[in-house]
Amino acid sequence: MDLLLLFKILWRRKFIILAVSLAAAALTYYMVGKQAPVYKSTATLSTGIMNLGMPSVGSNNSYIQPYKIEHSFNNLIELLKSRAIMGLLSNKLAIRDLKSDVAFNKAGKKAVKAKYGDDLSGILNLFETGDIVKEVDIPANSAKGERAAKKADVLKMLGYDYSDINWKFQIIRVPNTDFVDISFESDDAEFSSFAVNNLSDVFIDYYLTTENQDKNSSNRYLDNMVAQRKRDLEEKQNRLKDYKMQNDVINIEIQTKGLSSQIKALEAKRQEEYRKIPSLENTIKNIDKHMDETSAEYSDLQVRNRKIETLRSQIAELDRAFIDGGGKDDALLAKKNRLRRDLEAIVSASATQAAPNVNSNIENLRAQRRQAEIELDIAKSNAQNMDIELAELKANLRSIASKEITFDELQRELQIEKQEYIDVVEKVGRSQVDKDLILGQTQMKVMEYGFPAAYPKNKNRKMMAGFAGLVGLALSSVLMLFFAFIDVAINSPRRFQQFTQMPLLETINKINPKKVDLANLFITNQGGKKLEIFKQQLRKIRHQIENTNKQVFLVSSIQEKEGKTFFILNMAYALSLNNKKVLIIDTNFRNNSLSQIQAGETANYSSENIQLIGENELTQDFVSTGVMYEKNGSGVDTICCQSTNRSPAEVLAGKNFNNLLTNLKTKYDCIFLEGAALNNYADTRELAGFADTIIAVVSADTVINEKSKASLDYLKALDGKFLGAILNKVQLHNLE
Repeated sequence: MDLLLLFKILWRRKFIILAVSLAAAALTYYMVGKQAPVYKSTATLSTGIMNLGMPSVGSNNSYIQPYKIEHSFNNLIELLKSRAIMGLLSNKLAIRDLKSDVAFNKAGKKAVKAKYGDDLSGILNLFETGDIVKEVDIPANSAKGERAAKKADVLKMLGYDYSDINWKFQIIRVPNTDFVDISFESDDAEFSSFAVNNLSDVFIDYYLTTENQDKNSSNRYLDNMVAQRKRDLEEKQNRLKDYKMQNDVINIEIQTKGLSSQIKALEAKRQEEYRKIPSLENTIKNIDKHMDETSAEYSDLQVRNRKIETLRSQIAELDRAFIDGGGKDDALLAKKNRLRRDLEAIVSASATQAAPNVNSNIENLRAQRRQAEIELDIAKSNAQNMDIELAELKANLRSIASKEITFDELQRELQIEKQEYIDVVEKVGRSQVDKDLILGQTQMKVMEYGFPAAYPKNKNRKMMAGFAGLVGLALSSVLMLFFAFIDVAINSPRRFQQFTQMPLLETINKINPKKVDLANLFITNQGGKKLEIFKQQLRKIRHQIENTNKQVFLVSSIQEKEGKTFFILNMAYALSLNNKKVLIIDTNFRNNSLSQIQAGETANYSSENIQLIGENELTQDFVSTGVMYEKNGSGVDTICCQSTNRSPAEVLAGKNFNNLLTNLKTKYDCIFLEGAALNNYADTRELAGFADTIIAVVSADTVINEKSKASLDYLKALDGKFLGAILNKVQLHNLE
């Protein structure tokens, strides 16, 4: 919907909208005038929040402070509205009404007397004793619960329970100030003043008492915390002291540096000892090699000596044998001489070697080897000892590192305990300062008590009535638009095209059929706007029908009672005014309204048409009623049908209806057939073959449903045979 369409919808319903708006304004004006006068009283509290909450010079919380102040005011207002504070006020109101001869709620006091008797001392005792704040949570099945339930019942009758008085209070902070306004409205000026003043008093008493209790409780808690923190601090100090004594911890940093220096020096010495070991092992290997070589020379000398001794022994034996032989055995002599030469040769070869020097070298080498072995053992022993000592030193260093971690942890815990102890002591000091500020300076106080109002509040009847009128105007407008939005009727040419997507031949505005006088309609202009538009629309349709050059027109509809008969009668008459000879054949066998209308208007019969009906064996189904309208040889004739439940195909089966139409075409310029509604019957579909073209009459009140969609699809499928639709019964405002 565009804006223009929305405006048109509202404009057409302007009288309904204005009526609703004026009714709302008048009713509101009357109801406001009937209301009892209302008196308002206001008391002002000074909270002290701004003074206690101001940030100090140089503080880093100046941006947080406004939010904290706002939060404090919100908490204060919620406390003022709480059941505890309202309960204290209700208690005072009940005592005042029960004691006073002139109660604020006279009807409520009478109700209490009626239920609990004239003796109100017992009821007063309920309110003058006990704790109204604590009674809120008392179980109902206990003795105290019964007492609380009885008090609640009395308060309900007096109209002073929480739900009755809480909504009458308005509690707000005065913007950008330290003040809170407490307002109360009622039909009694004294009541309003009493309520705000006593609420202020009971709140301050409750607030200061609760604050004092909270501070005392907080101080006791903080004192206990200080003592506990002190014990924890002493315990941490003792633990650190014991740890230092048990682990010989004097100065971990100096001890660590000393051990590191020792390890560094010892590692250098150990490295030097390890360097000696390969050198000494090589020295021993070289000595062993020289000793092996010297021993080989000594062994050769010994072999030669043994050979010399052997040769000498052999020569001596040969000498003895030669002497014993008398010195005459040449063989022995020759052998002896040979051995003597061998002996001389060996002795000569050994003359350069001195046995004492060989022995001396071997002994020297053995002495050197023993010295090298001793030094090697010493180096290995020193290296092993240094390894052990290094392991001990490193173990001591690791132990010191572990002790350092533990020592640092103990020191850190000690520092934390010291800081927590200091924080708790500071909190105790601040708490005491806050307590002195609240109890000594009394920041929370009543700045201004509420006085009884001299005049009731202005009811603002005109303003309220005007506002109600505007609301009524807005709501009624919205409702009108809503009803227009949910309206699915095809009540305008635009909506017809939107919903049907089929050709629209023309529209006919809605009129009262009983006011249509066809004899005068087309010759005068005295019928009014609606009839004048109706006449012009008929002329437009007549022009289109004449331009089709068709003779047989089947007029049908989507649903029943959409105006087919009314359209046929008026269009037939309009064509007759153009000297057209028109025939109406009622083929709506199920609802022969055309036949009934004609039967009541004329008794003239056309003998020629009756003869044609008889020749085509249709006498039992049709009867001609003669001329309906006639002028200058032109007019409108009718052929009426008999009412039956049979369809046209069944009625005309075996008969020559086509031949009848062929003969009638020679006599008439236009022939109108009427078919039953497409949604309900198959009549139109069966008659479509007899017609040259089809016209659908659709009422603007029609709602397109699934059945209607199927009927529309059938008409659109006829292609050139479907001339178009006539949108009937359209309101004038939907034509503009």
